[in-house]
Order: sequence, then structure tokens, then C-alpha cells
Amino acid sequence: MKFATGQTIKQLQDELVNNLIKRGIGGITDKRGRVIPFTSYAELLSRSIVAETQNTCVMNVAKEHDKDLVKMTQHNTTCPICAVYEGRVYSLTGKDERFPKLSNIPGFNKGYNNIHPRCRHRITPYIEKYNDVKEDIKNSNRPFEVDKDKEASIKAYQEEQKEKARLRNDKKDYEKYSQILGEEAPKSLQSFREIKYNNSEQWNDLKENFKIVDSYKVDFGSVNVRKILELDKLAFDAKRNKQISRFKKQGNFAVLQYNDHTKFASSRIAYATDTEYIKFKGNKEDLVLLKDEGRVFKTSELGDIVDCEENKIPRHFDTEAKFFEYLNDVAKNEEINEIFMLSEKKMCESCRNVAKQFIKKHPSIKVNVVSSKTFDGWKGR
Repeated sequence: MKFATGQTIKQLQDELVNNLIKRGIGGITDKRGRVIPFTSYAELLSRSIVAETQNTCVMNVAKEHDKDLVKMTQHNTTCPICAVYEGRVYSLTGKDERFPKLSNIPGFNKGYNNIHPRCRHRITPYIEKYNDVKEDIKNSNRPFEVDKDKEASIKAYQEEQKEKARLRNDKKDYEKYSQILGEEAPKSLQSFREIKYNNSEQWNDLKENFKIVDSYKVDFGSVNVRKILELDKLAFDAKRNKQISRFKKQGNFAVLQYNDHTKFASSRIAYATDTEYIKFKGNKEDLVLLKDEGRVFKTSELGDIVDCEENKIPRHFDTEAKFFEYLNDVAKNEEINEIFMLSEKKMCESCRNVAKQFIKKHPSIKVNVVSSKTFDGWKGR
């Protein structure tokens, strides 16, 4: 359908959105204090403009041809407001007293030429010789209240609106899931909704994957979604299932992959004499320990400002710092082309500086690091 200017509704919406953005308007606050996003507001406004324009055109054409009567369309589904007014014949001027005056009904009584925003009802010219006038007079003058025979169409309308709301919400969710999960997201909105409503197991997995990936940020290099999920599973399972009970949810835990090797590090495990190391249930050779002497990379000292706070712990105990010292030693005897590292908690400023030192010393090694967006890490999982 074309608007009077030759625009489609979608083109009109886009133009409205762009104009609102240029004016710095991010949303509209309604009478109940709800903030309506400008994209939704533009959709509401554009559809209302189209409806008003169509109704205004009919009214103008009727007046030009000395026609005073118009009829409101009737639909299988209708809102409670329109249910009272649809299907009736109206007089534009009020001179034809056989029918109610159009300007007395909601919307039209305020000059909007529309009952309410986003209304689907339209007025059409009413030609008496093609209609049952007696029946229309009777129908048009019935009390302005919801008839019992309208209850079914109102209920159908309400269900229709619920489904439209679900669809709108699903579209928003699908956009979010696609943005975060990329190639791992369902390929279409239809498949997304199929999973959401008909496959609870797959839907729970999808939600969990979204939550996991969305909790991380890429600090160095590039890491795709599949790799993030792989590293997260390795690290999470190792921390929860291979550490002694009291440290399953304490400290920071990280995983490192290079040259088909997988290594782990814990901020709670520094030496081979530590109880946590001795009681580690996995392969102890997979754990990277603290390099006590001859460390190459500088870490923040006690009292330094780290992430806007005074540093109160020796930062060479950090998991990432231990990994980079370990990799530096490995690189002396083994060629490393690329590494992947994932840290449960947010990478601190000290460890970021260590990573930069490593990259400067080993420019041929591609460094890819992912860490949590917060220092809470896996809290709540």
C-alpha cells in the first residue's frame, strides 16, 4: 500500500525514526509514564497517519460529490473500543438525522479522523441504492454499547493482539540472540520460535548458551562463539568437578589452549605443595603453577592502583599472569602460532599489561583472550 506521497508504511517509519534520531529523541513517554521506543512510536504514528489520510480522502471525496453518508468497516476481530462503532452508517454533517453524526464518535470528535492510534477501521462511501437502508438505520442507531454477539470478536482480537505482542517480543529476542550467538543462533525467526515453543530441551540449551556467551568479552584477538562455548565448558567443568569442594566456587579459574594442548590455572593453586594441587582430581600436569623465580613479565605491585582500586594482592598469582609466564618458557623450545585463553573473571589491568608485554615479545604468536565482563565470574551458575 502506498502512502499519499508515494511512500510505503515501512519507508514512512524509517523516515520518522531517522528524524527522531536527528532530534535526539530516544523514546516517547505516554500518560502512564511508560517509555515507548522511538521505533515502536514511529510504527504507531505511521500507521495512524495512513489511516487518517485514507479516511480524510473518503470524507473529502464524499463532500465534493455532495454525499453525506459513510459506513465504518466491520472486522472479524475488533478491540472493545471499535466494537461499539464498527459496521454503522454515519452522517458527515449531522444533517441526515437518520444516522449518528461521525464527529460524535471517539477520535473523530477531536479531528483525528481515526478512532484510535493504529486503528484498522476505515470509512467508506455509503450509497443507499446498493444497501438495505432500513436495516442500516436500525443497526446504526442501536445503543452505543458492546453487544453480546461482539464478545467473540473482541476475544479473538485480544488473542490476536497477544500473538502480535509475542511475535514482536520474539523478533527482539531473536535479534539479541543472533547478535550474541552469531552462526550458533537459529537461522531464522521461524526456527527460533519453533525451538522456543516446541522444543523445551533445545530452548533451554539455547538460553544457556546465550547467557554464557553474553557474559564474556574479547580482550585480545578474536574468538568465535563456538570457541567461547568450548573453552567455557572445559574451564567450568574442571573447576566444579576436579577441585576440592571448598574451592569449587572460589577464586578465579582459567583455561589455555595452544598446539593441541589444554592447560588450566587457578588463583587458588600456586605450588605443587598446595593442598588444592595435591587433591586436584584431574591430571595434575594440566595445571599451570606459579613461576616463583625468573619471571619475565612485570605485574602490578601491592599498593598500585589496579582497576581504580588499591591493589591488595600479589598480581603474579593471577591465572593469566601464570599462563603468559608458562607460554614464554614453552616458546623457547616449541613453536607456537596461536593461543586461546578464557578467564572466569574479568581480566584485570595488571594481566592486560602482562598480555601486552607478551605480545610485544612474541609478535608472531596470535593471542586470543576472553574474560568475563565482571569480577563476579561464574557466581550464580
